[in-house]
Amino acid sequence: GNDVTDQFQVTVNDAALVIAPRRVTLKSADESREYNGKPLTGKGEVEITGDGFVEGEGVDITPTASRTLVGASVNTFDWSFSEGTKPGNYIVDVEYGLLSIVNRDAQYEIQMHAKSDKVEYDGKEHSVTGFETYEFEIDGSRYTVTEVDSEAIGTEAGVYGTRVYGSAIVTDEEGNDVTDQFAVSYVSGTLTITETRSDKGNENGSFNGIVPDDNNGSNGNGPDNGNTGNNGAGNENGNEGGSGSEGGDINEAEVPYAMAPLGYWALFNLIMMILTVLGGLFMLVRRVRNKDDEDEDKEQAEAAEQKSSADDDQDKKYQKRKLAVVAAVVLAIASVIVFFITEDLTNTMAYVDRYTWIMAAMLICAVLSIVFGKKKADEDNEPEDHDKTEGAEVPEA
Repeated sequence: GNDVTDQFQVTVNDAALVIAPRRVTLKSADESREYNGKPLTGKGEVEITGDGFVEGEGVDITPTASRTLVGASVNTFDWSFSEGTKPGNYIVDVEYGLLSIVNRDAQYEIQMHAKSDKVEYDGKEHSVTGFETYEFEIDGSRYTVTEVDSEAIGTEAGVYGTRVYGSAIVTDEEGNDVTDQFAVSYVSGTLTITETRSDKGNENGSFNGIVPDDNNGSNGNGPDNGNTGNNGAGNENGNEGGSGSEGGDINEAEVPYAMAPLGYWALFNLIMMILTVLGGLFMLVRRVRNKDDEDEDKEQAEAAEQKSSADDDQDKKYQKRKLAVVAAVVLAIASVIVFFITEDLTNTMAYVDRYTWIMAAMLICAVLSIVFGKKKADEDNEPEDHDKTEGAEVPEA
Protein backbone atom coordinates (compact mmCIF):
# COMPACT_ATOMS: atom_id res chain seq x y z
CA GLY A 1 0.00 0.00 0.00
CA ASN A 2 3.05 2.32 -0.25
CA ASP A 3 2.81 5.21 -2.71
CA VAL A 4 5.48 4.72 -5.37
CA THR A 5 4.02 6.99 -8.09
CA ASP A 6 7.24 8.86 -8.56
CA GLN A 7 8.83 5.72 -9.87
CA PHE A 8 6.43 5.39 -12.82
CA GLN A 9 5.61 7.17 -16.08
CA VAL A 10 2.00 6.48 -17.04
CA THR A 11 0.74 6.86 -20.67
CA VAL A 12 -3.05 6.95 -21.25
CA ASN A 13 -4.58 5.86 -24.62
CA ASP A 14 -8.18 6.92 -25.60
CA ALA A 15 -10.81 4.17 -26.17
CA ALA A 16 -14.48 4.16 -27.33
CA LEU A 17 -17.75 2.51 -26.39
CA VAL A 18 -19.63 1.70 -29.63
CA ILE A 19 -23.41 0.93 -29.60
CA ALA A 20 -24.16 -0.50 -33.05
CA PRO A 21 -27.60 0.08 -34.66
CA ARG A 22 -29.89 -2.93 -34.91
CA ARG A 23 -30.52 -4.31 -38.44
CA VAL A 24 -34.19 -4.99 -39.16
CA THR A 25 -35.95 -6.42 -42.25
CA LEU A 26 -39.61 -5.60 -42.99
CA LYS A 27 -41.42 -7.95 -45.43
CA SER A 28 -45.07 -7.62 -46.48
CA ALA A 29 -47.22 -10.75 -46.66
CA ASP A 30 -48.46 -12.53 -49.79
CA GLU A 31 -52.22 -11.93 -50.21
CA SER A 32 -54.62 -13.50 -52.74
CA ARG A 33 -58.34 -14.00 -53.49
CA GLU A 34 -60.81 -14.60 -56.35
CA TYR A 35 -61.97 -11.81 -58.62
CA ASN A 36 -65.09 -10.06 -57.27
CA GLY A 37 -64.97 -6.69 -59.00
CA LYS A 38 -63.65 -4.90 -55.94
CA PRO A 39 -60.03 -3.89 -55.25
CA LEU A 40 -57.85 -6.06 -53.03
CA THR A 41 -55.84 -3.76 -50.73
CA GLY A 42 -52.90 -4.98 -48.71
CA LYS A 43 -53.68 -5.56 -45.04
CA GLY A 44 -50.44 -3.99 -43.87
CA GLU A 45 -49.27 -7.21 -42.26
CA VAL A 46 -45.46 -7.09 -42.09
CA GLU A 47 -43.05 -9.78 -40.97
CA ILE A 48 -40.15 -8.37 -38.95
CA THR A 49 -36.89 -10.33 -39.09
CA GLY A 50 -33.25 -9.66 -38.33
CA ASP A 51 -32.29 -8.10 -35.00
CA GLY A 52 -35.82 -6.82 -34.47
CA PHE A 53 -36.89 -3.82 -32.40
CA VAL A 54 -36.26 -3.35 -28.71
CA GLU A 55 -39.30 -3.36 -26.45
CA GLY A 56 -41.38 -0.23 -26.78
CA GLU A 57 -39.95 0.77 -30.17
CA GLY A 58 -40.94 -0.10 -33.74
CA VAL A 59 -42.45 1.19 -37.00
CA ASP A 60 -45.90 2.22 -38.23
CA ILE A 61 -47.06 0.47 -41.46
CA THR A 62 -49.39 1.97 -44.09
CA PRO A 63 -50.43 -0.39 -46.96
CA THR A 64 -50.33 1.22 -50.43
CA ALA A 65 -50.89 -1.74 -52.77
CA SER A 66 -54.26 -2.33 -54.47
CA ARG A 67 -55.35 -4.65 -57.29
CA THR A 68 -58.73 -5.36 -58.94
CA LEU A 69 -58.04 -7.38 -62.10
CA VAL A 70 -56.75 -10.91 -62.39
CA GLY A 71 -52.96 -11.03 -62.04
CA ALA A 72 -50.26 -10.24 -59.49
CA SER A 73 -48.42 -7.12 -58.37
CA VAL A 74 -46.07 -6.04 -55.58
CA ASN A 75 -47.67 -5.69 -52.14
CA THR A 76 -46.10 -2.32 -51.36
CA PHE A 77 -46.38 -0.35 -48.12
CA ASP A 78 -45.10 2.82 -46.50
CA TRP A 79 -43.44 2.80 -43.07
CA SER A 80 -42.14 5.23 -40.48
CA PHE A 81 -40.55 4.94 -37.03
CA SER A 82 -42.98 4.92 -34.19
CA GLU A 83 -43.00 7.71 -31.62
CA GLY A 84 -40.03 7.33 -29.27
CA THR A 85 -37.99 5.31 -31.78
CA LYS A 86 -34.78 7.03 -32.87
CA PRO A 87 -33.91 6.39 -36.53
CA GLY A 88 -30.19 6.22 -35.78
CA ASN A 89 -30.64 3.11 -33.68
CA TYR A 90 -31.89 0.97 -36.62
CA ILE A 91 -30.96 0.00 -40.17
CA VAL A 92 -34.18 -1.02 -41.96
CA ASP A 93 -34.38 -3.22 -45.08
CA VAL A 94 -37.69 -3.65 -46.96
CA GLU A 95 -38.96 -6.67 -48.93
CA TYR A 96 -42.35 -6.94 -50.64
CA GLY A 97 -44.71 -9.87 -51.04
CA LEU A 98 -47.28 -10.34 -53.82
CA LEU A 99 -50.85 -9.12 -54.14
CA SER A 100 -52.77 -11.60 -56.39
CA ILE A 101 -56.23 -11.83 -57.98
CA VAL A 102 -57.17 -15.21 -59.47
CA ASN A 103 -59.99 -16.32 -61.82
CA ARG A 104 -63.30 -17.28 -60.28
CA ASP A 105 -64.07 -20.98 -59.90
CA ALA A 106 -67.76 -20.22 -60.59
CA GLN A 107 -68.25 -17.43 -63.10
CA TYR A 108 -70.76 -14.67 -62.54
CA GLU A 109 -73.91 -15.25 -64.60
CA ILE A 110 -75.45 -12.56 -66.79
CA GLN A 111 -78.72 -13.21 -68.64
CA MET A 112 -79.58 -10.82 -71.44
CA HIS A 113 -83.20 -10.52 -72.59
CA ALA A 114 -83.69 -9.59 -76.25
CA LYS A 115 -86.32 -6.96 -76.97
CA SER A 116 -89.75 -7.93 -78.35
CA ASP A 117 -92.24 -5.93 -80.40
CA LYS A 118 -95.72 -6.33 -81.86
CA VAL A 119 -96.99 -4.48 -84.94
CA GLU A 120 -99.85 -4.79 -87.42
CA TYR A 121 -99.13 -5.95 -90.97
CA ASP A 122 -98.80 -3.04 -93.40
CA GLY A 123 -96.74 -4.55 -96.23
CA LYS A 124 -93.53 -2.95 -94.95
CA GLU A 125 -90.51 -4.55 -93.38
CA HIS A 126 -90.36 -4.28 -89.59
CA SER A 127 -87.58 -5.12 -87.17
CA VAL A 128 -86.75 -5.21 -83.49
CA THR A 129 -83.15 -4.99 -82.31
CA GLY A 130 -81.17 -4.92 -79.10
CA PHE A 131 -81.58 -6.11 -75.53
CA GLU A 132 -83.60 -4.75 -72.64
CA THR A 133 -80.41 -3.62 -70.90
CA TYR A 134 -76.67 -3.82 -71.44
CA GLU A 135 -75.70 -2.83 -67.89
CA PHE A 136 -75.79 -5.11 -64.85
CA GLU A 137 -75.01 -4.71 -61.16
CA ILE A 138 -73.43 -7.67 -59.37
CA ASP A 139 -72.20 -7.61 -55.76
CA GLY A 140 -72.32 -3.83 -55.76
CA SER A 141 -70.25 -3.42 -58.94
CA ARG A 142 -71.60 -2.33 -62.32
CA TYR A 143 -70.69 -4.05 -65.58
CA THR A 144 -71.44 -3.32 -69.22
CA VAL A 145 -71.87 -5.86 -72.03
CA THR A 146 -70.83 -4.82 -75.55
CA GLU A 147 -70.06 -6.35 -78.97
CA VAL A 148 -73.27 -8.43 -79.00
CA ASP A 149 -76.73 -7.64 -80.37
CA SER A 150 -80.01 -9.27 -81.39
CA GLU A 151 -82.34 -8.72 -84.32
CA ALA A 152 -85.59 -9.99 -85.79
CA ILE A 153 -86.81 -8.84 -89.23
CA GLY A 154 -90.10 -9.61 -90.92
CA THR A 155 -92.59 -8.35 -93.47
CA GLU A 156 -95.35 -10.96 -93.65
CA ALA A 157 -97.74 -11.63 -90.77
CA GLY A 158 -96.20 -14.10 -88.35
CA VAL A 159 -94.05 -14.51 -85.26
CA TYR A 160 -90.32 -13.99 -85.81
CA GLY A 161 -87.74 -15.03 -83.24
CA THR A 162 -84.73 -12.83 -82.57
CA ARG A 163 -81.27 -13.95 -83.56
CA VAL A 164 -78.24 -13.14 -81.39
CA TYR A 165 -74.97 -12.32 -83.14
CA GLY A 166 -71.59 -11.16 -82.01
CA SER A 167 -69.37 -12.19 -79.10
CA ALA A 168 -70.09 -10.59 -75.73
CA ILE A 169 -67.41 -8.44 -74.09
CA VAL A 170 -67.91 -7.54 -70.41
CA THR A 171 -66.20 -4.45 -68.98
CA ASP A 172 -66.15 -2.99 -65.48
CA GLU A 173 -66.73 0.61 -64.46
CA GLU A 174 -63.17 1.55 -65.40
CA GLY A 175 -63.52 -0.03 -68.85
CA ASN A 176 -61.36 -3.07 -68.06
CA ASP A 177 -62.14 -6.29 -69.96
CA VAL A 178 -63.35 -8.87 -67.41
CA THR A 179 -65.16 -11.22 -69.82
CA ASP A 180 -63.41 -14.33 -68.48
CA GLN A 181 -65.16 -13.89 -65.13
CA PHE A 182 -68.67 -14.04 -66.64
CA ALA A 183 -70.96 -16.57 -68.27
CA VAL A 184 -73.35 -14.68 -70.56
CA SER A 185 -76.63 -16.31 -71.67
CA TYR A 186 -79.48 -14.99 -73.80
CA VAL A 187 -83.28 -15.08 -73.78
CA SER A 188 -84.76 -14.67 -77.27
CA GLY A 189 -87.39 -12.06 -78.02
CA THR A 190 -90.04 -12.01 -80.77
CA LEU A 191 -91.29 -9.73 -83.50
CA THR A 192 -95.01 -10.36 -83.94
CA ILE A 193 -96.66 -9.02 -87.09
CA THR A 194 -100.41 -9.48 -86.78
CA GLU A 195 -102.97 -9.67 -89.54
CA THR A 196 -104.62 -6.42 -90.58
CA ARG A 197 -107.96 -6.35 -88.81
CA SER A 198 -111.19 -5.44 -90.61
CA ASP A 199 -114.55 -4.39 -89.21
CA LYS A 200 -116.12 -7.72 -90.15
CA GLY A 201 -113.25 -9.81 -88.91
CA ASN A 202 -112.13 -13.01 -90.54
CA GLU A 203 -115.33 -14.48 -91.99
CA ASN A 204 -113.95 -17.97 -92.59
CA GLY A 205 -112.80 -18.30 -88.98
CA SER A 206 -109.18 -19.12 -89.80
CA PHE A 207 -106.06 -17.80 -88.08
CA ASN A 208 -103.72 -19.07 -90.83
CA GLY A 209 -101.09 -19.47 -88.14
CA ILE A 210 -101.27 -15.79 -87.04
CA VAL A 211 -102.00 -14.45 -83.59
CA PRO A 212 -104.85 -11.87 -83.56
CA ASP A 213 -104.09 -8.38 -82.37
CA ASP A 214 -106.31 -8.67 -79.30
CA ASN A 215 -108.87 -10.97 -77.73
CA ASN A 216 -112.10 -9.12 -78.63
CA GLY A 217 -114.36 -11.50 -80.55
CA SER A 218 -111.86 -12.78 -83.15
CA ASN A 219 -112.82 -15.94 -84.98
CA GLY A 220 -110.28 -18.73 -85.34
CA ASN A 221 -109.67 -22.36 -85.89
CA GLY A 222 -108.39 -23.01 -82.39
CA PRO A 223 -108.22 -26.46 -80.84
CA ASP A 224 -112.03 -26.73 -81.03
CA ASN A 225 -112.71 -24.44 -84.01
CA GLY A 226 -113.84 -21.86 -81.48
CA ASN A 227 -113.41 -18.14 -81.01
CA THR A 228 -111.05 -16.29 -78.72
CA GLY A 229 -112.09 -13.12 -77.06
CA ASN A 230 -113.40 -11.39 -74.01
CA ASN A 231 -116.82 -10.95 -75.63
CA GLY A 232 -117.55 -14.63 -75.89
CA ALA A 233 -115.86 -17.96 -75.47
CA GLY A 234 -116.90 -19.02 -78.97
CA ASN A 235 -118.89 -21.98 -80.22
CA GLU A 236 -118.33 -25.03 -82.38
CA ASN A 237 -119.33 -23.24 -85.62
CA GLY A 238 -116.68 -20.55 -85.19
CA ASN A 239 -119.18 -17.63 -85.19
CA GLU A 240 -118.56 -14.33 -83.45
CA GLY A 241 -119.81 -13.88 -79.91
CA GLY A 242 -121.82 -16.66 -78.32
CA SER A 243 -121.30 -18.32 -74.98
CA GLY A 244 -120.32 -21.84 -76.02
CA SER A 245 -117.78 -23.67 -73.88
CA GLU A 246 -115.90 -25.23 -76.78
CA GLY A 247 -113.91 -22.06 -77.63
CA GLY A 248 -110.15 -22.30 -77.12
CA ASP A 249 -107.66 -19.65 -76.06
CA ILE A 250 -104.74 -19.25 -78.41
CA ASN A 251 -101.52 -17.58 -77.36
CA GLU A 252 -98.35 -16.69 -79.20
CA ALA A 253 -96.53 -19.82 -77.99
CA GLU A 254 -99.06 -22.03 -79.84
CA VAL A 255 -98.83 -20.35 -83.26
CA PRO A 256 -98.32 -23.17 -85.80
CA TYR A 257 -96.38 -23.11 -89.05
CA ALA A 258 -95.42 -19.43 -88.94
CA MET A 259 -92.81 -18.64 -91.54
CA ALA A 260 -89.43 -18.89 -89.85
CA PRO A 261 -87.28 -15.74 -89.99
CA LEU A 262 -83.71 -15.32 -88.83
CA GLY A 263 -82.95 -17.51 -85.86
CA TYR A 264 -84.64 -20.70 -87.12
CA TRP A 265 -83.80 -23.72 -89.24
CA ALA A 266 -86.47 -25.72 -91.11
CA LEU A 267 -87.13 -29.41 -90.35
CA PHE A 268 -88.82 -30.04 -93.71
CA ASN A 269 -85.71 -28.71 -95.51
CA LEU A 270 -83.56 -31.28 -93.69
CA ILE A 271 -85.96 -34.12 -94.58
CA MET A 272 -86.07 -33.10 -98.25
CA MET A 273 -82.28 -32.84 -98.40
CA ILE A 274 -81.92 -36.37 -96.98
CA LEU A 275 -84.45 -37.76 -99.49
CA THR A 276 -82.67 -36.02 -102.40
CA VAL A 277 -79.30 -37.45 -101.30
CA LEU A 278 -80.78 -40.94 -100.94
CA GLY A 279 -82.21 -40.64 -104.47
CA GLY A 280 -78.80 -39.68 -105.86
CA LEU A 281 -77.13 -42.61 -104.07
CA PHE A 282 -79.81 -44.98 -105.37
CA MET A 283 -79.22 -43.90 -108.96
CA LEU A 284 -75.44 -44.07 -108.56
CA VAL A 285 -75.51 -47.59 -107.09
CA ARG A 286 -77.99 -48.71 -109.75
CA ARG A 287 -75.71 -47.30 -112.44
CA VAL A 288 -72.67 -49.16 -111.08
CA ARG A 289 -74.57 -52.44 -110.83
CA ASN A 290 -75.95 -52.20 -114.36
CA LYS A 291 -72.79 -50.89 -116.00
CA ASP A 292 -71.38 -54.36 -116.69
CA ASP A 293 -74.67 -55.51 -118.25
CA GLU A 294 -74.82 -52.41 -120.43
CA ASP A 295 -71.25 -52.89 -121.63
CA GLU A 296 -72.02 -56.49 -122.55
CA ASP A 297 -75.16 -55.41 -124.40
CA LYS A 298 -73.21 -52.81 -126.36
CA GLU A 299 -70.61 -55.38 -127.40
CA GLN A 300 -73.31 -57.73 -128.63
CA ALA A 301 -75.04 -54.91 -130.50
CA GLU A 302 -71.80 -53.88 -132.21
CA ALA A 303 -70.96 -57.48 -133.09
CA ALA A 304 -74.35 -58.09 -134.66
CA GLU A 305 -74.88 -57.19 -138.27
CA GLN A 306 -77.32 -54.32 -137.92
CA LYS A 307 -77.86 -51.08 -139.65
CA SER A 308 -76.07 -47.92 -138.49
CA SER A 309 -79.38 -46.29 -137.55
CA ALA A 310 -80.07 -49.07 -135.04
CA ASP A 311 -76.63 -48.53 -133.46
CA ASP A 312 -77.37 -44.83 -133.08
CA ASP A 313 -80.65 -45.60 -131.33
CA GLN A 314 -78.84 -47.89 -128.89
CA ASP A 315 -76.24 -45.22 -128.08
CA LYS A 316 -78.98 -42.65 -127.46
CA LYS A 317 -80.64 -44.99 -124.97
CA TYR A 318 -77.41 -45.37 -123.02
CA GLN A 319 -76.82 -41.61 -123.02
CA LYS A 320 -80.32 -40.89 -121.66
CA ARG A 321 -79.82 -43.30 -118.79
CA LYS A 322 -76.45 -41.75 -117.95
CA LEU A 323 -78.00 -38.30 -118.07
CA ALA A 324 -80.64 -39.32 -115.50
CA VAL A 325 -77.95 -40.65 -113.15
CA VAL A 326 -75.83 -37.51 -113.50
CA ALA A 327 -78.85 -35.28 -112.85
CA ALA A 328 -79.81 -37.19 -109.68
CA VAL A 329 -76.24 -37.03 -108.30
CA VAL A 330 -75.85 -33.33 -109.09
CA LEU A 331 -79.17 -32.54 -107.41
CA ALA A 332 -78.11 -34.51 -104.32
CA ILE A 333 -74.86 -32.54 -104.03
CA ALA A 334 -76.64 -29.24 -104.67
CA SER A 335 -79.25 -29.95 -101.99
CA VAL A 336 -76.54 -30.55 -99.38
CA ILE A 337 -74.76 -27.30 -100.31
CA VAL A 338 -77.94 -25.22 -100.34
CA PHE A 339 -79.12 -26.65 -97.01
CA PHE A 340 -75.95 -25.91 -95.08
CA ILE A 341 -75.61 -22.45 -96.64
CA THR A 342 -79.16 -21.41 -95.72
CA GLU A 343 -79.70 -23.27 -92.44
CA ASP A 344 -78.01 -22.90 -89.04
CA LEU A 345 -78.72 -26.02 -86.96
CA THR A 346 -77.68 -24.22 -83.75
CA ASN A 347 -80.84 -22.09 -83.96
CA THR A 348 -84.40 -22.99 -82.99
CA MET A 349 -86.24 -25.51 -85.18
CA ALA A 350 -89.22 -24.53 -87.32
CA TYR A 351 -91.17 -26.54 -89.89
CA VAL A 352 -90.58 -24.38 -92.97
CA ASP A 353 -88.77 -21.22 -93.99
CA ARG A 354 -88.29 -19.08 -97.09
CA TYR A 355 -85.90 -21.63 -98.60
CA THR A 356 -88.29 -24.58 -98.38
CA TRP A 357 -89.54 -24.15 -101.95
CA ILE A 358 -85.97 -24.45 -103.25
CA MET A 359 -85.42 -27.74 -101.42
CA ALA A 360 -88.82 -28.99 -102.61
CA ALA A 361 -88.00 -28.12 -106.24
CA MET A 362 -84.72 -30.04 -106.07
CA LEU A 363 -86.45 -33.06 -104.50
CA ILE A 364 -89.12 -33.07 -107.24
CA CYS A 365 -86.44 -32.88 -109.95
CA ALA A 366 -84.54 -35.73 -108.30
CA VAL A 367 -87.69 -37.89 -108.21
CA LEU A 368 -88.36 -37.16 -111.89
CA SER A 369 -84.78 -38.14 -112.76
CA ILE A 370 -85.17 -41.44 -110.91
CA VAL A 371 -88.50 -42.21 -112.58
CA PHE A 372 -87.16 -41.26 -116.02
CA GLY A 373 -83.99 -43.33 -115.58
CA LYS A 374 -85.86 -46.39 -114.36
CA LYS A 375 -88.39 -46.13 -117.16
CA LYS A 376 -85.67 -45.92 -119.81
CA ALA A 377 -83.90 -48.90 -118.31
CA ASP A 378 -87.08 -50.98 -118.36
CA GLU A 379 -87.84 -49.97 -121.95
CA ASP A 380 -84.33 -50.86 -123.09
CA ASN A 381 -84.40 -54.25 -121.39
CA GLU A 382 -87.69 -55.40 -122.92
CA PRO A 383 -86.61 -55.52 -126.62
CA GLU A 384 -83.19 -56.86 -125.66
CA ASP A 385 -84.72 -59.81 -123.85
CA HIS A 386 -87.08 -60.40 -126.78
CA ASP A 387 -84.26 -60.34 -129.34
CA LYS A 388 -82.22 -62.74 -127.27
CA THR A 389 -85.17 -65.14 -127.15
CA GLU A 390 -85.74 -64.97 -130.90
CA GLY A 391 -82.09 -65.32 -131.77
CA ALA A 392 -81.45 -68.23 -129.47
CA GLU A 393 -80.58 -71.47 -131.24
CA VAL A 394 -82.89 -74.38 -130.58
CA PRO A 395 -80.84 -77.51 -129.92
CA GLU A 396 -81.45 -80.38 -132.27
CA ALA A 397 -83.45 -83.29 -130.98
